[in-house]
Amino acid sequence: MGFAALISDATPVRHAPGRLQWLSDASRALMETRLEPQALLRTLARFSVGPFAELAAVFCPAEDASLVLHAAQHVTPPLTEALQVRATPIRLAPCEGLPGLAIQTGRAQLDTALPPEADRLPAEMLALLERHPPLSMLAVPLRVPGAVLGVLAVGREVPLTEEDLDLFQELADRAAFRLHDARLLEAAQHSRKKAEGRPARLPLPSEEPTLHTRILESLAEGVSVTDGQGTVRYANPALERLLGYAPGELLGQHVSSLYDAAAEDFLLRATAVRDALKTQEEWTGEWLNLRKDGTSVMTRVRITATELDGARHWVSVHQDVTAQVRTIRKVEALATELRQGEERYRSLVEATSEIVWNTPPSGQFTTKQPGWSAFTGQRFEELKGWGWLEAVHPEDRALSRRAWDEAVHNRTTYQVEHRMRRHDGVYRYMQGRAVPVKNEDGTLREWIGIHRDITARIEVEQALRQSAERERQARGETERALALVDSLVAASPVSFALLDTQLRYLKVNPALARINGVPEDEHVGHSVREVLPMVWGEVEKPLRHVLETGEPLINQENSTESSTHPGVIRHYLSSYFPVKGSDGEVAGVGTTFIEVTDQVKARRQLALLAEAGQRVFASLDEKETLEQVARLMVETLAEGCLVDLLDEQGRLEQAVAIPHKPATAHEPYRDWTLNAPLERRHEALGADRPLVFREGRAVCILPLRVRGRTLGTMSVVAPPSRAFHPDEVGLLEELASRAAVAIDHARLHTALQKAIQVRDEFLSVASHELKTPLTPLSIKLQVLAREVAQQPDTPFTRRVQGYIDTGRKQISKLTELIGDLLDVSRIGAGRLQLARTEVDLGALAREVASRFEPAAALAGSTLSVRVEHACVGSWDAARIEQVLTNLLDNALKYGFGRPVSLHVRAEAERAVVAVMDQGIGIEPTHLSRIFERFERAVSERHYGGLGLGLYITRELVQAHGGTIRVESEPNVRTLFTVELPLAR
Repeated sequence: MGFAALISDATPVRHAPGRLQWLSDASRALMETRLEPQALLRTLARFSVGPFAELAAVFCPAEDASLVLHAAQHVTPPLTEALQVRATPIRLAPCEGLPGLAIQTGRAQLDTALPPEADRLPAEMLALLERHPPLSMLAVPLRVPGAVLGVLAVGREVPLTEEDLDLFQELADRAAFRLHDARLLEAAQHSRKKAEGRPARLPLPSEEPTLHTRILESLAEGVSVTDGQGTVRYANPALERLLGYAPGELLGQHVSSLYDAAAEDFLLRATAVRDALKTQEEWTGEWLNLRKDGTSVMTRVRITATELDGARHWVSVHQDVTAQVRTIRKVEALATELRQGEERYRSLVEATSEIVWNTPPSGQFTTKQPGWSAFTGQRFEELKGWGWLEAVHPEDRALSRRAWDEAVHNRTTYQVEHRMRRHDGVYRYMQGRAVPVKNEDGTLREWIGIHRDITARIEVEQALRQSAERERQARGETERALALVDSLVAASPVSFALLDTQLRYLKVNPALARINGVPEDEHVGHSVREVLPMVWGEVEKPLRHVLETGEPLINQENSTESSTHPGVIRHYLSSYFPVKGSDGEVAGVGTTFIEVTDQVKARRQLALLAEAGQRVFASLDEKETLEQVARLMVETLAEGCLVDLLDEQGRLEQAVAIPHKPATAHEPYRDWTLNAPLERRHEALGADRPLVFREGRAVCILPLRVRGRTLGTMSVVAPPSRAFHPDEVGLLEELASRAAVAIDHARLHTALQKAIQVRDEFLSVASHELKTPLTPLSIKLQVLAREVAQQPDTPFTRRVQGYIDTGRKQISKLTELIGDLLDVSRIGAGRLQLARTEVDLGALAREVASRFEPAAALAGSTLSVRVEHACVGSWDAARIEQVLTNLLDNALKYGFGRPVSLHVRAEAERAVVAVMDQGIGIEPTHLSRIFERFERAVSERHYGGLGLGLYITRELVQAHGGTIRVESEPNVRTLFTVELPLAR
């Protein structure tokens, strides 16, 4: 079992092509690593540090289930050495930290799954990382079908995302398959050493089924046995399901009928496999199988030879890799597509990982070869002509030159395998191939060649040959598979048991024994009823269902009292599946259990908080809000809930008291509030934490605080014989906090409504009081004007007339301001009423514009009016006049003596009014707020007014069912557009 924890930073490559390229490079690095577990783990750690990671660490579980550091890599070499070179390996306790959580659940995890105070790594690693920035982390499992080999966890200073989680999960899955093959090879080598001197023998299907054969029947991998003529003599249920056959249908069929290719292709493949097994222990490769329904399925197959009853047979183990191959092909296809550039040939040369080169008909390099130079480090001066041979290993040069000369002379395909020196001095095995490119007249135009790195293939072939030399007597694939299953079951963190048809234990693993609190040997031979009488009633039904129907039951959620901690309820995901014998009949039941107690608790708490959020903010009434919170408490956690609020004198007054159920004749009322004494509630007001105590029953008193103020307390009384768990106390704190926020929200809403009411009353009263003295003042000015008009024209009378005109203007301005305040008051109170009549908008616009002509002339502006269509609608004439007046007044005020236009037209069912000036304009940052109350886009020191005109204009337009908008370019133009419905 392997467990990789990857902690990484650097600058992540955020775009998809970069991620795909990185994933492709990582897969290639794993494939080029020798098939040895420790080497693969080191490659995984080393390659993970780069564009996505600062630190990588690989853990493997020991026999005591602790996790031991096997490999580590950091962007800082001293830290890498400190992590790897240690007298005592770094260990992580089972199920500890983020790696423990990932291996426990078998699912990818971000560090948000752990509480902030939890350690994410072993203490030794945290100590080494003390001088480095805190890292965000994730962990993903290393998975193969039917098993979890480990976990890959990632961390970096930049927070990790779900996208990173998916990327590293894909890398972990690819590494897991490679690690799985390495461990199979390792186990096989170990088994063969033990079997030296003893012939390997595979049990025939006709023999009496044993525990091992039953387990073989339940394997997720397909297993088949064929004789020397290629006839299928045995196939396990997994292979039958994989190929879509009913039990027993594969027996007697020739293996060629199961191969999805032409007969001659199968013969070539079979011959190659047979020849390979003459010199090596096993053949491994991908096999395209033909299912019964005519579809294809790709498997990774391992084939070994064994002796059965004196005859040579072939044992094949199939692993379905259709999805993986499809994914890899899609990724490779996408990567290939991304590498295609604008120039067909040169772009290919630069983008491909292979070396592409070309020569003239002579076969000598005469032009630069970027791919060759990048790989070998040779400059053009060094490789031109026959200089490229200097990069070939001295022992291979003669062969390479001879093969090339022969191909050039005969104009045939050139193909060679030789060693080439890479730019770092390391020799790599390369496969070279070149083809002649001819002109239409048959003359040779050039040679196009390619070199591909085949080091990984050569090393695998060498390893297989060496393995074949060391061992000739291979044990059967069945025995090795059974040993692997035994090891997997024993080391698996998932609880596992195998039962016979009488529901007696045949096999349990240590994980299940720990859950049951019973040693492994005390399970075997005893029934479930005898070993676990307290859970028999719950598990009997699913067990018998599987025995009777042969159908599995997957992920059944159930709860039971802990056998090791009485009174503590544990939650599990249970799966029950049939184990069939060689006859296809159900011979027993396999079971797995995964504890999900923490997930169930978290799910229930989230549901409770969501329900609380809906209830507490459903109403703005303080008492109703408190009752909803209290009822939620007694429905889920408590027997009773009491809420006290502080009055103005600082005394606690009972606001709400909700019991679990009302008193009845059979169950009289009990004053449960006595369990929460008043003095303890006062004590909770000043406490930093909730008060949890027992006063006959468990009680939790929580202060209600918000914005630094204490509003009161909430007392929760537990049911009889029940205590508050620390998790429940934390949940109660969150509920109390939400209740306090809701109370504060309700109070603020009430205060706001009162403040708005007071403001509106003030505006109304102030407006009337201000308007009262203006009427007599206006009359006095009129009388004075008549008297001045009757006097001779003198400088004095002209000066007095100027004072009168100024006074009238100020009175008019003050009257308008007071009118605006009254309108604001009416709008705020919802008392704005419209007196709708039939209005000719064009005539009204001309009339209003005529009143502004003197002001326009005084400002040096020209005011133009254009009415395109007759616009007659049902509107309040006075209010529409007020809208036009406000817009024209603004245009002249901010127009700086430039032209102002008023345009009226009809569009479909709407009347459109557009007022445009060419003045100072409005800054873009002010456009969104100029229609609000008391908002201004210019300085008050240079332009008067209260900032109410546009607000009132918008409200009047909207009251008519219309809209208003503004467009402005500073110092160029400003355009206000009003649209009003024409419907009467």
